[in-house]
Amino acid sequence: MKKSCTINQFLFIFLLCFFIFNYYPSYSQSIDQKRDKAIELFNKGETQKSIFLLKKLADKDQDSSSMLALGKIYLQNRDLENAFYWINLSGFECNKSALASLKVFYLNKSSKYFDPYRYSQMVKKCDPKYQNIKNKKNLKKKDNKSIKKVRQKKYNTIDNRVANLWSKIAQIEGKIVAHGTGFSISSNGYFLTNHHVINGCLNIGIRYNNLYGKASLINFNENLDIALLKVNAPTPFYAKFNPEQYVAGEEIFVAGYPVMELFGTEMSIRKGTITSPQVRNFRNHRGRILIDASIASGNSGGPVINKNGAIRGIVTGGLKEKWIKKFEEKGVLIGNSTFGLMISGNLVRLWLEEISIRSYDVIEKASSKEPKAIGSIAKKFTSLIECYEK
Repeated sequence: MKKSCTINQFLFIFLLCFFIFNYYPSYSQSIDQKRDKAIELFNKGETQKSIFLLKKLADKDQDSSSMLALGKIYLQNRDLENAFYWINLSGFECNKSALASLKVFYLNKSSKYFDPYRYSQMVKKCDPKYQNIKNKKNLKKKDNKSIKKVRQKKYNTIDNRVANLWSKIAQIEGKIVAHGTGFSISSNGYFLTNHHVINGCLNIGIRYNNLYGKASLINFNENLDIALLKVNAPTPFYAKFNPEQYVAGEEIFVAGYPVMELFGTEMSIRKGTITSPQVRNFRNHRGRILIDASIASGNSGGPVINKNGAIRGIVTGGLKEKWIKKFEEKGVLIGNSTFGLMISGNLVRLWLEEISIRSYDVIEKASSKEPKAIGSIAKKFTSLIECYEK
């Protein structure tokens, strides 16, 4: 009896293995066949049917070749938005042909998708050598965790420990030729400011809660006019982003260090509102939102805060007189209205995620605070950025 059971079990396992080994190749072949059929339909002029079938393969089966085929179809139909979306998706799946096609989008300076850094990161991620190194590092981390739990140091106030770490940062020699504003976005030394604030600087200095340190430029996006800086020291006080949609008339506060020759090194804060919630592009710059808070030289790169003390955007400048005159010449009366521009905080967060910086916080719901309290909160994370000449 036992012998017959053993034979039956053996037969069952054998049949199961036979089914598995025969099923999967045929399944992969069926994907290829379906994709070929969809491409054939496109060649016959049945575009919608072709797109429907390819989307099904791309979504359900995560077939990178179907994603690439969709991108090429949209490209032939001159639909660049959808073409980029599907080719980019295929590139994330490490499809070699897709990565080659993406060069046109990412490395062409006249393209709105121009982002060489992001492209290089994608190619790097798909490199087998990089994957092996990454896997080894992850294994090493796991081994270290299993051997000993390392207790992280937490810094939640400016004390002697924090001041001591800032004092160890190398000092900067040279002449300060310009300054702007920035703000801390994490506890481990990351700051945001405008790209035009630090563009052309030999060295960058940051003044944060009466502490001073040399900063490194980690990354930037000229199109958005933002730059990510880092100091090799903790930053216990940092800003949190609010991801909600923008509303016309929303109350905001602009913090920064405008015209230091007149107002000195004390942070100033101005109250205003979001004039138009629509995110607009101005010439080569994107992600701009109109605000009615007055902007002065030195405010650039500063935080735009809501009534809860959370980040809504980054100051980038005001509307230039030449630009206003062009509209007035066309009969549009602007008058003495004060207009400023901020970069959408939601677009800034997306950019941070794209460059794999996730060490920032988001806050959706919080109690509103008095303007005086908002000033105190902003003072803790708002910083003076100094540009040293080359």
